[in-house]
Amino acid sequence: MHSTQDVWLVTSMPGADKTTISAALAARFDHGVHILGDAVDDMIVSGQGEPDGDPTDQAERQITLTQRNMCILARSFSDAGFVPVIDWVVRDRPDLDSLS
Repeated sequence: MHSTQDVWLVTSMPGADKTTISAALAARFDHGVHILGDAVDDMIVSGQGEPDGDPTDQAERQITLTQRNMCILARSFSDAGFVPVIDWVVRDRPDLDSLS
């Protein structure tokens, strides 16, 4: 098992090409992985909250769960010798803190 390596976070406003940039960054590493936050979030197929506007408690729990699972994936890939690149919209400082 390898020691934990760097984990990269690419964030921006929606629609600002962070997916293109983060995928290209991950491809530059010999063992890179692109963790697409929206794909993790889309794993919830029913019971989703609506994160736009005034988020409900359910939407906030979903965002927290998505962020936690992105970190779990990043650590797992990192422990296996990959450099994870997380692609996610960080809304505020508490969101950023939850990813550390």
